[in-house]
Amino acid sequence: MDVKRLRIYGKENRIYLANLKVRVMEAKKVNLTKYMQNVHFIIPIYQRKYSWGIEECEQLWDDVLRVGKDENCESHFFGAMVCVNNTKHHYETNKLLMIDGQQRLTTIFLLLLAISKTMDPDEAERIHNQYLINSFKKDELRKKIILTAGDQEELEKLLQNKPIDEFAGSRIFENYYFFQEKLKTESPQKIFCGVEKLEIVDVSLDPIDSPQLIFESLNSTGMSLTQSDLIRNLLLMEEGYEKQSDLYHTHWRPIEERFSRADKEDRFDRFIRDFMTIQSDAGDISNLGEVYKNYKKYYLKSRLTNEEALAELEQFSRHYEIIYKAKSSDKEIQSMLAELKILRFEVSHPFLLRIFDDFEKNNITREQVLEIIRTIISYVVRRQILNLATNSQNKIFATLYSKLDKNYLLESFYAMLLGQSDFDNFPTDDSFKSQLVMRNLYDMKNTPKYLLVKLENHTHKKEIINPEEYTIEHILPQNRKLSLEWKEMLGPDWEAVQNKYVNTLGNLTLTGYNSELSDRPFKEKQDTAYNTSPLLLNKYLSELPKWGEEEIKARSTLLAEKAVSIWRYPAITSKVSEFIESRKEKQTRRKFDLDDFNNRMDAKGQELLEEFRSGIFKLSPDINEIVNEICISYKVARNFLMINPRKTSLLCELYGIEFEELDNPDIFCQKSPQNWWSNAHFRIKSKDDIPKAIRAVGQALAKQVNTD
Repeated sequence: MDVKRLRIYGKENRIYLANLKVRVMEAKKVNLTKYMQNVHFIIPIYQRKYSWGIEECEQLWDDVLRVGKDENCESHFFGAMVCVNNTKHHYETNKLLMIDGQQRLTTIFLLLLAISKTMDPDEAERIHNQYLINSFKKDELRKKIILTAGDQEELEKLLQNKPIDEFAGSRIFENYYFFQEKLKTESPQKIFCGVEKLEIVDVSLDPIDSPQLIFESLNSTGMSLTQSDLIRNLLLMEEGYEKQSDLYHTHWRPIEERFSRADKEDRFDRFIRDFMTIQSDAGDISNLGEVYKNYKKYYLKSRLTNEEALAELEQFSRHYEIIYKAKSSDKEIQSMLAELKILRFEVSHPFLLRIFDDFEKNNITREQVLEIIRTIISYVVRRQILNLATNSQNKIFATLYSKLDKNYLLESFYAMLLGQSDFDNFPTDDSFKSQLVMRNLYDMKNTPKYLLVKLENHTHKKEIINPEEYTIEHILPQNRKLSLEWKEMLGPDWEAVQNKYVNTLGNLTLTGYNSELSDRPFKEKQDTAYNTSPLLLNKYLSELPKWGEEEIKARSTLLAEKAVSIWRYPAITSKVSEFIESRKEKQTRRKFDLDDFNNRMDAKGQELLEEFRSGIFKLSPDINEIVNEICISYKVARNFLMINPRKTSLLCELYGIEFEELDNPDIFCQKSPQNWWSNAHFRIKSKDDIPKAIRAVGQALAKQVNTD
């Protein structure tokens, strides 16, 4: 056996018969082409879709070509094919349930199909009748191989020469075309000769064994399965083939289609994680790598039938698709979900799953759904502008639904967001406006364009602008080498004005002429774009005689006033106040303090925290310390530091200062990932790290004080 070659054909081929925990009826070495005659292969519903890529196909092609050209080579080992024989009578076509080997078998099938299209008619017919169909059978038995649903449809199109979409992203089509192209440069006879030399180990398993046991035995030998594969198998495997097929097409396939290849690979895992979150009273959030394990626990505990469990998953996957794809038949709901997607606030998904489930069941109204999404958007936007941390947001929204009073849905919802601690608060109009006026918006990823588009479209009722047609324009240019006209307009302090205001809201607008405007003087920008622009944002600019500090501040103030009416603060009615007070009473009963963290840390961690805290308070007498169940935060006017205590170390995040602004000679601080709302972070592992940490914290504090 050529072990080196054996490993090439993918993870599914790492099978060691000695380790199998199932009964092997027979294992014998056979020629692959003989193995494929008078047989009906069935790929069980619970198997994953065809997934071999061009790399695996190229390796197979190279091997087949090599042995096909080598007259001295009589055979080439192609791995094991593991099947359960479901044939009832000896005179029937062999019905083989393919447990392992489908990737290799399907690929050989595609290669033979491509070869047959290049042969003379007689030879093509022979290949077709022997290896691609069961020519003397009818109906389903006429098909040589039955793949999983989507794959089978694509294969049938190739077999029947039906029109196909070359750009559909199908592995079936891609690999078939790959072989077609290869056959233009090599003799199809030599390639077919190579296929005829392939040998396999035919492993027949006892059909009385549990499919789940068979699958788990094979999986333990190295098959790499996704969390969705495991959940599908859990719910389908123990059913009979006909029942499997029915459940698959009714429930599982719609789920698969919602999480297509175009999505991120972990999207299904994220859905299950969010689904499991709403099944937990405590709002427990699973790690992505453990969603199958946690789902299995839930499934066994729930005592749901397989059909009920699948129906439940299908139901919530429908809600999830609406939420994460912003795909609703209601245009207004769809538009708001699209905003939430731009803001990347996926921590709200578990909560929204419940809301949309209630909406589908007519337990809540459309207006309530709209108001809930609108309020979440306002909450997120305001907190982003104030650069508030998001560390505890997932926990808040994981448990939010269970804390609502369904008789006073909106009132209790408002109260939950308004009654959070300072760390998680809903920023007021005054704090929102003050930060919006002076905040560097341009570096906030997608947020500045979103803000400007909303500010523009809010006034329009019907003819809203398409954001794709516009880019962000700096009215006062970013270029540090300003023209003489700009310097004269800004005055002797032009450099300070530019530094302070260039990336603020007042100096940003939308235009379709960005490249043409560039660094031109203000009057030229007016004549070129602003005076003729259909945008209200630019109509204001067209009426100004000049553009300097006072004009930027005035426009910022106007836009900020408009912003508070778009991203609204919830109305505090007497009922809302009642819910807030009730929540405060509950919070008073259980206050978190440093002892909560000390109990989670060892002696080393406690010492680090004590010494670091002592250094922080020496920086300023105005520093406030806020302790909650998630972290310890420090603020003067706003948060500038957050500590996440670990058992033996302290994970710290800085706010209010850009990573690039830090004096960081020893590279102690690291730039935070994009999905963090902090700009920089560091970890304290020993007392030697504390002076460096204090130095970094001092910079963040100084930046906040100087800005304010």
